[in-house]
Amino acid sequence: MEKPGSVYFVPALILCCLLPVLFIQINNFHDWGDDFAQYLLQAKWFSKQVSPMPVSLLNDYGPSLKGTLFSILLVPVTYSSLYELFYAKIIISLSLIALGCTLFYFLKKSVRTAPALVLTCYFVYNIHALQLKDQVLPDFLFITFILIANLSFDSGSKQKLWLTLLFMLLAVGCRSAGIVAIIAFVVVLLKSGNYFKINSDLNWRPILLLLAISLVYYSVETLISPEKNSFAWYLNLIQVNASFNNITNNIYQYCYGFSNFFEQDLPMWMNKFFVLLIFPSMVVQFLYNLLSKSGFREWVVVFYILLLLVYPYHHETSRFLVPLLVYGISYLAEFYNAVFNRISKKHAPFMLVGLSCLFLVSNFKATYNFTKTKLYYSPYNEQSVSLFRFIESTIPLNQKIAFYKPWALAYFTHHSTVPLNANMFADWIIISKNLPATEYCVLPPSATPLFENEEYVVFKK
Repeated sequence: MEKPGSVYFVPALILCCLLPVLFIQINNFHDWGDDFAQYLLQAKWFSKQVSPMPVSLLNDYGPSLKGTLFSILLVPVTYSSLYELFYAKIIISLSLIALGCTLFYFLKKSVRTAPALVLTCYFVYNIHALQLKDQVLPDFLFITFILIANLSFDSGSKQKLWLTLLFMLLAVGCRSAGIVAIIAFVVVLLKSGNYFKINSDLNWRPILLLLAISLVYYSVETLISPEKNSFAWYLNLIQVNASFNNITNNIYQYCYGFSNFFEQDLPMWMNKFFVLLIFPSMVVQFLYNLLSKSGFREWVVVFYILLLLVYPYHHETSRFLVPLLVYGISYLAEFYNAVFNRISKKHAPFMLVGLSCLFLVSNFKATYNFTKTKLYYSPYNEQSVSLFRFIESTIPLNQKIAFYKPWALAYFTHHSTVPLNANMFADWIIISKNLPATEYCVLPPSATPLFENEEYVVFKK
């Protein structure tokens, strides 16, 4: 079972199981989400296709530069003016396949080939993962780099610490949250002690390299965007909004989001059954490992959970939970592998395969329905198209527009934009009627409506 006779059989089998991801909901459209537009516009800025950046005066809306490595990877797709989003979604699909391959080998440390493969497919073909695949975002690539760093670190080779450092840096280049891997790395080294023998120059080199790379990366990002370095921006956001109420709200939202990831289009009692099988086993195994043999994985999970609890924005739970969900699958595999081995070592592999298949089958109906569903994208509906036509025909390129999704509007219209909270510096203000009242900006007395449809109102100041 474990030795199929060819070293190429298992990799080929994994790719055959994961390649269908490339053909699920690949299109040339995108929703209003602002992050994807920022990454693509940054890519165009890096390649000198746009200059200066079309979005300004971000202030507390968001960092002016983030995910620089991810944007650099997107540069090639930006040279296609007609199929940019299509090619970008292919990159995201490939990153999900890469995550699946890495997760498989990560699971292989604890369980055999068959359950590792089935559990990998269980995660990759989960409807929430497939929905996230429809967004041009770095999250799959981010956790892939962390998993590879984890595998490298767990190999026990001091020489491979250099590889660990490299992939941690790549993770930070995709998302600033990658800093949790670096903190976990330092904590584990401090706990192990043997890496800090004064008479061993080799053992100090990874730490010195870590400090040097971190300093260079931080310095370069600051030079590129001195007014809003992403690390500084996120730290300031957390500091300003930190509160007990925020933490308790985050606990509720992320616990709900975590369990929701494993709920399927099944009768309610079956959903409850699956959640009870999955969620407690992950928590128990994580706590057991943390208290008895904590390593790189456990400390990444600890610091990432702490980051989620203090971070004030929790409206994209599936996206932000990807690292915990991936690691959760590994704890799930470890837990039931240990339980079944206690019941019967002889039959444990078959019992784990059976349980893994049960999880996978529970995904089938929701996944199949998703592949057949025609997705709806707001920027391409009649109201948005008419808005874009008005902007193109009426608003000069050198005049700023205030909108609640400034990056997306700049991406779709090629106009200069600012967030709604900076509308005093804009020449035009666009209000979405679908926004909750708290999102509306205070219009100046001089604002005159010049365009309106069912979704948008455009004011000229």
